[in-house]
Amino acid sequence: DGGWGAFSTWSSCSADCGGGIKIRTRLCNNPAPAHGGSICKGLHSESRSCNTEKCPINGGWSAYSSWSSCSAKCGGGKQTRTRSCSNPAPAHGGSVCKGSDSESQSCNKHKCPIQYSLQIMCDDITTIFVDGVQKKVAGTGTWNKMAALKIPASANVVGIKCQKGKDRGSYGIMVQVDDENGEELFVTDGSWKCSNQAQDGWSAGGFSGGASWKPAAVT
Repeated sequence: DGGWGAFSTWSSCSADCGGGIKIRTRLCNNPAPAHGGSICKGLHSESRSCNTEKCPINGGWSAYSSWSSCSAKCGGGKQTRTRSCSNPAPAHGGSVCKGSDSESQSCNKHKCPIQYSLQIMCDDITTIFVDGVQKKVAGTGTWNKMAALKIPASANVVGIKCQKGKDRGSYGIMVQVDDENGEELFVTDGSWKCSNQAQDGWSAGGFSGGASWKPAAVT
């Protein structure tokens, strides 16, 4: 009758991770069956699982997000967009994504419109309008200077009202205008007078006397 020989060594695992199989075999040769003897009973091989730990998953980048708003409306700003290491996310010892998770680009590189800095002194409460929109009110009737107000060059009408309540009359006024570099364009003298028009419905300049506004759509 045949008898089993010793098992061979285990084979290599069929997978590096995630679960594989390895096997070993034996032969019916100890002794081999002869002269009508019976063959060996049982299996000539056996197997077992191996490398059952989960496989590492290397990270992959997601798609970029939309660009952020530009950091400046003009004159050159920056906007960014981001991505995440989540497609897939690294796991089980896998490597993280290589490279940066964000990128940036320049935006709104067109030149900013020129702005003028306007300062007012008046002997009463002063209100400034830009294109009919009230921008600032200041003053106590004591010739206090109103802080600089930025006026865009695209403004069509810059109006100054320096009379209180519904009273009519002329009031002394001084105006200083500087360009966007802080250079003085002109300063009026006390001969400038506010309009005698009543405040209700007041919308335009209507000054008498004094210097004219500089060009560049500031009138």
